[in-house]
Amino acid sequence: MDTGVTCGLGVDGPVVAYGHDLWAAMRAFLTAQRMGDQHRRLTADAKARWTGDEMLYGSAELALELATIGGARALMMDDHIGSLEEGKDADLMLIDRRGETQLSPPAALLPNLILGNGPSPDSIRRVMVKGKTIIQDGEHVSVDRRKAVQRSDELQQVLLDECDAHRFVRMRSRFSWVDGNDAS
Repeated sequence: MDTGVTCGLGVDGPVVAYGHDLWAAMRAFLTAQRMGDQHRRLTADAKARWTGDEMLYGSAELALELATIGGARALMMDDHIGSLEEGKDADLMLIDRRGETQLSPPAALLPNLILGNGPSPDSIRRVMVKGKTIIQDGEHVSVDRRKAVQRSDELQQVLLDECDAHRFVRMRSRFSWVDGNDAS
């Protein structure tokens, strides 16, 4: 970052990033930076004065910046996403922190959000994408989740058939799986 390289945080998908959780990506960034800061502190010259101000990269604010406008810059899309500005897509999340113990005290709200892996689903009041509400009080306003999962399962079978890829799917397990659709 000191050399002017564009940096951002994001998620590629569950196989690469172990999920679709940008809060977890911010937490991983912050944790790695704190480990680096501790290493520098512990290996500093004994005469060097360590005040803590040297921790330039480990702030929650920087993690959020890298996950929003930093990610948009890395994708070369910062002209219309990544920050709340006139003329840009209004993508935002409204969080009700009342009753959320991990979001207290308010003076440490952002570090608590990031180190606590984000808000709980119950505290998310609204999610807006391009200025339109897509989630209201925990429910998607236009997608039936059960139907979406069912359709996803159907499409997986079609793709496995068309690509002759069933051999890549582990069909046996030491665990017994019960499909909720078949349970009586």
